[in-house]
Amino acid sequence: MLMDPTADRARGYMLLGIIYLHAVLAFVTKREADGIAASFVQIKLLAPHVSAFFFLSGMGARQIGRRGFWQVVRQGASLVMLAILSHVTGFVLMALVHGTGQGLGGSLRLLVEPIVLGVGYSTFVAWFFLALAMARILTYLFYRSLVVFALVVVALTALVLLSQRLGLPDNMWEWRNWPAAFLFFLIGTRLPRDFAVPVPWGLAAGAGAAVLAWFNRPGVLWEGPCLACDLTFVSQPMVGGYGSIPVFLAQEALFAAFLLSMARLTRPLWITRFASYVGRNSVLFLLLNGWVILVIYPFLLPLLPWRDSPLLFVGFLLGGTVLHWALFRLLHKPLSLLLQVSFKSVDRLARLPVLVRGLYVPSGRSL
Repeated sequence: MLMDPTADRARGYMLLGIIYLHAVLAFVTKREADGIAASFVQIKLLAPHVSAFFFLSGMGARQIGRRGFWQVVRQGASLVMLAILSHVTGFVLMALVHGTGQGLGGSLRLLVEPIVLGVGYSTFVAWFFLALAMARILTYLFYRSLVVFALVVVALTALVLLSQRLGLPDNMWEWRNWPAAFLFFLIGTRLPRDFAVPVPWGLAAGAGAAVLAWFNRPGVLWEGPCLACDLTFVSQPMVGGYGSIPVFLAQEALFAAFLLSMARLTRPLWITRFASYVGRNSVLFLLLNGWVILVIYPFLLPLLPWRDSPLLFVGFLLGGTVLHWALFRLLHKPLSLLLQVSFKSVDRLARLPVLVRGLYVPSGRSL
């Protein structure tokens, strides 16, 4: 993780944007299309840029190629464990508050299948931890040995094709997000520590990212830009969701430049300090956001109007921020404990073969 103030602010702005966008998405899923035009526009322009998280993560891991193999594997496994704990905790909270709508067998299936298949998690954030875990491991292999990296990619591709041939659920272990996550993470590790984008250029990059995100759709390079074509298409950092790959890569690079330039600003203090606070606790806020969507939003959505409006969006931004901040302050200790459990459990599993060996091999002897 990056520890400098600019990185903290960048992560903080991303988290606040994610919290806001998830509120808009939840609103859209419960409303009729003719009353949410402005919401659709925001989703189309903002949703693709979750990719910036991988840029930022890579910038905080520039020395990953110099680390030990098992250190990188353990960190990746800890992220997988965090995704599982996010899912299990979210499922339990949802079941206790709202029920699952399933019998005992169906509920157990909803709980266990995502843990085994790595897809279909109860929360909306678990996928990120899986994609980041794979991005870290692939980037490490890329730096250590291109031959090993290529062999691993071939093996993973074969496993994906085999899973499809066997009729297993699509996107197992979030494989569709791996290529973009790896590429953006790798780019982040290559950015120099003194990399800076002047604010005027950053604003221009942000405008360019918005334009490209609006026009991006499958075949845009061959058919040309169209202002009103495929308005419901939203590009995503996943195989099958890019739209046009060159356009997608360009729009995300421009957005990352915009985000980093805005994060350089230190005024107004009350905004930048709060963004830094959120950024320093980004993983915990991300976990919390997934559970808020599951548990609290079902109570709030019926109270909202049927049509969007500027006042509603202000409410999403301010209300969502205050809600998550209050819950974070209230639940900081259990959230931190969950984060510690994800890392310590992996360490204990890694030591398990040694412990088992100690049970069966007399002292002073070796197998």
